[in-house]
Amino acid sequence: MKFDDYKQDLGQVIHGNNTRDGVYITLRMRLRCEIFHKGKAMPGKVFDILNEVVVDRGSNPYLSKIECYEHDRLITKVLLFELLDIPDDARSNAWVSFDGKRRQQLSRGDSVRISMSQHPLPTVNKFDQTGDWFHSLIRCLNWNERLDQKAL
Repeated sequence: MKFDDYKQDLGQVIHGNNTRDGVYITLRMRLRCEIFHKGKAMPGKVFDILNEVVVDRGSNPYLSKIECYEHDRLITKVLLFELLDIPDDARSNAWVSFDGKRRQQLSRGDSVRISMSQHPLPTVNKFDQTGDWFHSLIRCLNWNERLDQKAL
């Protein structure tokens, strides 16, 4: 949706319009991320996020080895899916951020559990879900639009 059209779009949300009754709503799944220390949940360290969880080594100049498990089964040594543990014998700390914000230090004995949040985020779409997604891509990436070259 374009900001300049907000009055018309908001009117459609509230009253509907002639072409359809109401608007399209999409429930976007969110991730729930919980930080634990030695197996115990840390108060105030639960985050419901929309897009990504990033684990990095911070200012540590050495390589980090990350092993990710799902129900005690090794998934990968590179990507993060469900649980991240910083073992008690780790030589350095790691950092985690949620949607590019709320950066937290992970120390020895800490773990991060990632699961599906019970609280999806309802979003209002101008078109159906697929149409809105494609319109956003076209607008953001300038698909099918060629910018005119300017004279030197």
